[in-house]
Amino acid sequence: MAAPTKVLLIDDDSSYRLLVEKVAERYENLDLKSCGSLVELGSVCCLGQYDVIIVDYDLGMISGEDIAHYTKNLFGDSIPLVLISSSPRLEHISGTVLEGVSFILKR
Repeated sequence: MAAPTKVLLIDDDSSYRLLVEKVAERYENLDLKSCGSLVELGSVCCLGQYDVIIVDYDLGMISGEDIAHYTKNLFGDSIPLVLISSSPRLEHISGTVLEGVSFILKR
């Protein structure tokens, strides 16, 4: 059996994180870690240990856009990053953030 896909979810909405964690439990080869902020994760360098990063656009003090830039600068395109947003209008996301983002999803 292949090693599980390591996914990191960064979202300050604890209810949303709990929901995603419950769904992820159904998949044997999915190893999900979730946290409410980059500070809770511990270090930007910790991002490199994941196969996929899912991050909320609006995290308060640091945005998903910032995390996309950090990930792109540190790891290039080797780690797909999915940006999620509950905003009804996604036009606020700048064109430059798209360089570090694989997908943008509305939740």
